[in-house]
Amino acid sequence: MVIEIDANLETAFNICKDVLNNLEIEIDEINIMEKYIYGSTNSGLLSWGEEIELCFDIIKENKISINVTSEAKAQLITWGKNDKNICNICDSIMKKSTTNK
Repeated sequence: MVIEIDANLETAFNICKDVLNNLEIEIDEINIMEKYIYGSTNSGLLSWGEEIELCFDIIKENKISINVTSEAKAQLITWGKNDKNICNICDSIMKKSTTNK
């Protein structure tokens, strides 16, 4: 899912790092030069964990596009967990980006 926020790249990264931490998603790799954040979730009752990826694109000076994806690490049936992760992350980013103004 792709969302857009009104922020510069550094602010967008900080917002996303805060959101991932608040959602208890482990940040595995951050690269602001290549414009991505990789994260992962822990395994649980219905999941062996998911790999989370946030890719950033600069639309203009204070407008950033963020593509959020979630994929299961090692299972075929995800029970909707990927969609739930994406929605939670996107909703949280949108909320945090509007409160940071």
